[in-house]
Amino acid sequence: MPASASRPSSLSDPAEAQKVWCGAAFRNKATVLLYLGRLDEAAAAYEENIQRAGQLEDSRQVAVGKGQLGNVRLSQRRYPEALAAHAEARQRFIALDEPGSVAVIWQQTGMVHQQAGQPQAAEEAYRKSLAIKVRLGDVAGQANTLNQLGRPWKTQAIRAKIPV
Repeated sequence: MPASASRPSSLSDPAEAQKVWCGAAFRNKATVLLYLGRLDEAAAAYEENIQRAGQLEDSRQVAVGKGQLGNVRLSQRRYPEALAAHAEARQRFIALDEPGSVAVIWQQTGMVHQQAGQPQAAEEAYRKSLAIKVRLGDVAGQANTLNQLGRPWKTQAIRAKIPV
């Protein structure tokens, strides 16, 4: 069997292979930097990944990179930048017709609002994520989002000294 026969068909095309391998290399670099706590370097690596993906006209990888950049900005407590990155990722995933990814980005948006002390905005984002996951029949995703939905309420209840 030729070597190319064992590869997915998308990797048989050199342009597609370049997209996959280039994107993976920069994502891996950024992920390692993120785990090391080198957030500025991780953000720079994700931004470079986004730029390269744009040059390769890889819309999906740009969307993924924007979502990941938003997560780094959340870790840096740069909430407006995190929200902007997630909004752009969400719009790109909508254009790509990937509702599951849109749901994930809505959940990440909720997490930004939650950490920024905006429980109502967090709840709204979580509910949008949940609605998509219900429509898709993603039971595990629904459970995860419902768990997140409980957190802003708990935070408010603790602040108000209301028993939960």
